[in-house]
Amino acid sequence: MPALLLIAALAHAEPSSADIELVTPSFAAGSVPGAESGRLGRAGSVRVGSLVQYALAPLVYREGGEEVGAAVAHRASLQLGVSWDVTRRFALRGLLPVAVQAGSDDVAAAASGFGAGDLGVGARVALLDHERFGLAARADVRFPTGTPNAWLGEANPRGILGVDFSASAGPVGVMVGAGGVIRAPVATPDDFTLGSEIAGDAAVRLRVVPKRLAVHVAAVARVGLSAAGAAEVPAEVLLGAQWTPSKTVQLDLGVGHGLSTGYGSSRFRALAGFTFVYSRPRPTEVAAVTVGAAAAPPEEEDFDQFLDAVDEPPPPPEPEKWAAGELARVENDQITIREPIRFGQANDEILPESRPLLEAIALRLKENPGILEVVIEGHSSEEGDFAVNYALSMKRATSVLVALVEAGVDAQRLAIRGLGEVKPAGADAAENRRVVFHIVRRAAAGETKSATTPVPVPWTGASR
Repeated sequence: MPALLLIAALAHAEPSSADIELVTPSFAAGSVPGAESGRLGRAGSVRVGSLVQYALAPLVYREGGEEVGAAVAHRASLQLGVSWDVTRRFALRGLLPVAVQAGSDDVAAAASGFGAGDLGVGARVALLDHERFGLAARADVRFPTGTPNAWLGEANPRGILGVDFSASAGPVGVMVGAGGVIRAPVATPDDFTLGSEIAGDAAVRLRVVPKRLAVHVAAVARVGLSAAGAAEVPAEVLLGAQWTPSKTVQLDLGVGHGLSTGYGSSRFRALAGFTFVYSRPRPTEVAAVTVGAAAAPPEEEDFDQFLDAVDEPPPPPEPEKWAAGELARVENDQITIREPIRFGQANDEILPESRPLLEAIALRLKENPGILEVVIEGHSSEEGDFAVNYALSMKRATSVLVALVEAGVDAQRLAIRGLGEVKPAGADAAENRRVVFHIVRRAAAGETKSATTPVPVPWTGASR
């Protein structure tokens, strides 16, 4: 008799209108499949993408805690999405999934065939945007547009709230997210009830090739609040790689394996993603601000070729050893400094410990009157907005010019140029925040001193 009752229950069981997908993409800047960045992208940028996944046994049917068969034995899904960073603080997005799946023949609650999932829309707000870390809040709504009784969509809308944090140090970055899914309880023919949940994700990423290739490990999990059974605690770990062959294309590859037997947690997962990125065109000219002679901006007829060239700069020659107490010296067409000039956090204030370095640079210029013009070139790291980074690099170059003039250098011998983040020195953000001194004009043969007549300090009128 118990066996007959079990057979009858299976025979009348139907697939449920429940969304069991565990790994969903966000297509947001800096994110990876399964984990979301705490930063937003550049203002005005749009990311349109797709993620194809194959999942083996993401839903196993149980009766009395015992496995009976796979309600979804195989699932191939395609998730289409768009993310629009309206400003540096606010972003909108949308998501639409479709899938083809097959269930076990001996399970009446199995779902097979083609179907659509629930349409999702959402927004993100940046709460913190520091050069090394970011924090963002998100809110999404899933609307019941999915195919009924197919384990793809639900009968009622549901809300998803959360916060995401990300931080980076050199080539290593971490992402951690936490939130909740708010829904009316969904009874299923399996031995679990799909209700409100606590959701979490985390990822560690390593940039193998700056701006080109990164690898990551991610984990995603949910904990159901309606019950404490194993089916309500799905969890999965993912290994992946993210390749950016150009500034407009991003490719994702990954594999995953379930850490539990909860709904949506697969025995094996493979995924591949393609994302097209559109950003507002960057300036094709870099302005130069001069006090003395004009400093010509770099020619950039093809900005893509310019970026490709600076991604892999030629290795610098082996420098000579520094003598004790030596802080700056003239080498070929540059004034080389022993250590970076230090500024306040995200501002142009020169810190006191860099004052001796600036005095050493001024001394080298006074000792070499044949150097007629030096361009002070400011650079920033890539964190934050492009325009903000450019402005900061200009301000820092200006602060250095002011400090050198106040140390006795003729203002006519100095010019400034800001390059923002477009010419990185390496993978480390601290290395990219720098000031470089280019010697662009020397005295003609036979001249031993500057050909110009010294002028008073431009902003005070004080004589030397």
